[in-house]
Amino acid sequence: MGAEAFLDNFSLIAEAPGGIERLRNLVRDLAIQGKLVTQQEADGTGRELEEEIVAARNRLGSRSNVRLPKYREDLKEEDALFAAPQSWTWCRFGAVHQKLGSGSTPKGGKKVYVEEGVKFLRSQNVYNDGLRLDSVARIPPEVHELMAATAVEPHDVLLNITGASIARAALVPEDFDEANVSQHVAIVRPVLAEMREWIHLFLVSPHGYRAIMGAQVGISREGLSMSRLRDFVLPLPPLAEQARIVARVHELLHLCEELDFAQHARADTQRRFRRSCLARIRSSETGDELNLAWAQAKANWSTLTSTPASTDELRMTLRSLAIRGLLTPQSPEDEPAQRLLKRIAEEKSRTTNSRKTRQKGQTKSVMPKLASLPPSWTWTPLETVTLGMRYGTSSKSALAGSVPVLRMGNLDGGEIDWSSLKYTDDPEEIAKYELNPPAVLFNRTNSRELVGKTSIYRGTKPAIFAGYLIHVQHSLGLDPEYLNIVLNSQHARDWCWSVKSDGIGQANISASKLSTFPFPLAPYAEQRRIVARVRELMKQCDDLKVALERRDTVVNKLGDSLTELNLASTALSRQRADQAGG
Repeated sequence: MGAEAFLDNFSLIAEAPGGIERLRNLVRDLAIQGKLVTQQEADGTGRELEEEIVAARNRLGSRSNVRLPKYREDLKEEDALFAAPQSWTWCRFGAVHQKLGSGSTPKGGKKVYVEEGVKFLRSQNVYNDGLRLDSVARIPPEVHELMAATAVEPHDVLLNITGASIARAALVPEDFDEANVSQHVAIVRPVLAEMREWIHLFLVSPHGYRAIMGAQVGISREGLSMSRLRDFVLPLPPLAEQARIVARVHELLHLCEELDFAQHARADTQRRFRRSCLARIRSSETGDELNLAWAQAKANWSTLTSTPASTDELRMTLRSLAIRGLLTPQSPEDEPAQRLLKRIAEEKSRTTNSRKTRQKGQTKSVMPKLASLPPSWTWTPLETVTLGMRYGTSSKSALAGSVPVLRMGNLDGGEIDWSSLKYTDDPEEIAKYELNPPAVLFNRTNSRELVGKTSIYRGTKPAIFAGYLIHVQHSLGLDPEYLNIVLNSQHARDWCWSVKSDGIGQANISASKLSTFPFPLAPYAEQRRIVARVRELMKQCDDLKVALERRDTVVNKLGDSLTELNLASTALSRQRADQAGG
């Protein structure tokens, strides 16, 4: 792939999820292969630079206090990572460095850290875009002097060689004062300081990353040894070309930063507009208000549905409209909710189990001031329309067994998610917590995103349920799917958080609390119409989400194709060079 094709598609690749990071890697990949700038005869050759480095290295080696890194000298043509420009050459990593060594732990470890002292750089301070010193540790000057062999100098490159941050590399600023490094960080000090940015570019490029990850020691990936680092194969362009490449990389990476900033700003604007627009829809009190709000939404539909995740907010808005009677027409032939309540009360009085399932400690429900409902609807405490609520098993389930134990992770807002199951074979548990379909399960504890999440168990297989779920037993006058829509609405989520028990970051909704939940009861016939309408709209949301995901996939594939073209071009160039040499 030529640099022109890459640059022509620069903005398009950036639009895909993760596209900016893909661009950064492509920039570094093309740069390290000499594809971002043209070669100029006046620059000289990599071979001439290599001779200059050898001379400078020999001068350093003549000093008694300098121990130059050793490296293998058996470099062959087939060791080249790609077909480099003719003016370049290849060398061992250790050949262009005067120091390649890891740091050390000061005697006494963290106990010697002080508030004021010499900076002690650890892996958490080393990032590809530079050193981050906000949380830097410090050691006394006398300890620093004892660790003189691992002192940091301006022009050094620092490389993380262990742990999750392995392969991160930072340039030490030219005006840097003094520091030392831990054993998790290696000092990479080139013979010629002018090469520092080229060395850094190689280490953070895809080629450098692959070399580091491929050279880790042992099955447990213990880290990068200095002997492996010294033997890396490094492309070596002339110094003048290195400078032009680095300048071009800085230019393109700056463009990446601008695109990243613009994307985040645009996404934030879209998010705020989307929430404002959808909030206006949810707060509509009349049909006219709703029509105006929807007209604004339709005029800005691409903004409201710009990402697959935005469809989740749209679903929540549709549920909010549904449970206020704004998605379906009311019919004068429907039995009013107040009359339906009386029938439910009669059913409950005939159900002997209703007294057994009523939770202890319930208090009389007081309806707060709520949004208006159609005349045939009514607000009522949830306990008045259910036959009771019961908790699931509190015992630990086994990984092996025959009967699934439904848990929080199996509730996805609609149907039961049958993945990530645990099982039990305990006959007492199975008998006590058996579910009869259709059963609405409510998650009573966890974060704001999860508390109140529900699903309907339809009996596709026998199952019981865990103790942090509540089985809300619906009455004959309450459609279970309508109950599920209400409990998955924004109204229910907001209510759950408003009555949460004291605690940090989590809610705990007991059955007695849940029984007081203000429930919008619609006539039973309208409940069924709402369920059908919501099911239809949720299917459209599913289709929209799939379309948005496919759009992102197409753009991602373009980025992958450009990367593959680059790799294929590299392999082909190398193959042709090998054939020409043979």
